[in-house]
Amino acid sequence: MLPPHHLLWSNVMDELFTRTFDTDDFPARWYCGVWSDAHGWTHIVSDALIFLAYFTIPALLIYFTKKRKDTPFRPIFYWFAAFILTCGLVHLSEAIIFWYPWYRFAALLKIATAVASWGTLIILIPEIPKMLAWPGLAEVNAKLEAEIARRERSEQQLRLQAEDLARANRDLEEFAYIASHDLKGPLRSISQLASWLNEDAADKLSDESARHLGQLMERAGRMQQLLNDLLAYSRAGRPDGSAESIDLTGLVDDVVALSGMPESFEVEKRLAVTSIVGPKTPLEIVLRNLIGNSIKHHDLEAGRLVITAELANDDESKVVFAIQDDGPGIPAEYFDRVFGLFQTLQPRDQVEGSGMGLTLVKRLVETAGGRVWIEPAQSRGTKVCFTWPLVREAEYAEESAR
Repeated sequence: MLPPHHLLWSNVMDELFTRTFDTDDFPARWYCGVWSDAHGWTHIVSDALIFLAYFTIPALLIYFTKKRKDTPFRPIFYWFAAFILTCGLVHLSEAIIFWYPWYRFAALLKIATAVASWGTLIILIPEIPKMLAWPGLAEVNAKLEAEIARRERSEQQLRLQAEDLARANRDLEEFAYIASHDLKGPLRSISQLASWLNEDAADKLSDESARHLGQLMERAGRMQQLLNDLLAYSRAGRPDGSAESIDLTGLVDDVVALSGMPESFEVEKRLAVTSIVGPKTPLEIVLRNLIGNSIKHHDLEAGRLVITAELANDDESKVVFAIQDDGPGIPAEYFDRVFGLFQTLQPRDQVEGSGMGLTLVKRLVETAGGRVWIEPAQSRGTKVCFTWPLVREAEYAEESAR
């Protein structure tokens, strides 16, 4: 007759957990029956080898899943590892029992193996449909081939677009050359004829006719400047000289000296960066335009310019330049508009210009890999900032080679 359930459970707990390594009730396996050396050692060596294999396989499974974070069905790998390891421990205990009759410990290992095996089964069954739906190697290869073909088509399309863009740029340069060469000649003739007419008939013209003649000469000159600026804009972005070490202090001094700045103006230089590497001409054009704008648009007889250069806070491979004046300033709503083609905030009869200076600046800066913007002033003045590479040697050499 079986004992009550609570007594049976109490006996199990006592047998397995309290007396786990108690060997008093059992003899070692060598003494159970008649074992020959060949028979006994066959069991021992086989169980030991099985344990070594069952120990190594889970270690490799866990190592694989740790290294490959994208491994699908990772929990199944862990449960298989636990199942195989407990099976190996059972075989190890079978070998040990030949000398140490740890039958109670072997029973615990078999319980752990049962739990691991059923846990593996429970987690494996619902995953089987997902595994069957997992794409096979042939399907993955087909998708990869389709993706490669799609990317090759995209690259071919990009190459064609690049060729179209190169042709458009060549057409633009050709147009700019024609405009500069073929239109500037007649304009010079018109300007020269108007100048001769003004000299020969200055005392015979009415005030209104003299004013009209002056406007004709002025606007012919403006058209010549516009053609020059169009030519400069079309050439912006093309290689313009080899890379060199640029002394920023000397460059700023040269630009200021050639700007026609009135003696009443004051210039302050704050150059934390004094030298950069790259082509000199594009940077010189940018500084000349910005400093020239500050002088040209100033509304007072005396003025002050502050020119700064320092490493960018977020990218020490770039220099932030700033030209700040104390002129009338630019309203915030025009900060973006002034960089557009032919945009001026004052009538051209009041301030001479084609409206392309800041457009040229923007194109040159962006070609160099920087950006240009205007910062709001507290009261008067304008502060134009732009970034420029600290070193622009390798990429420029590559660009020039093309």
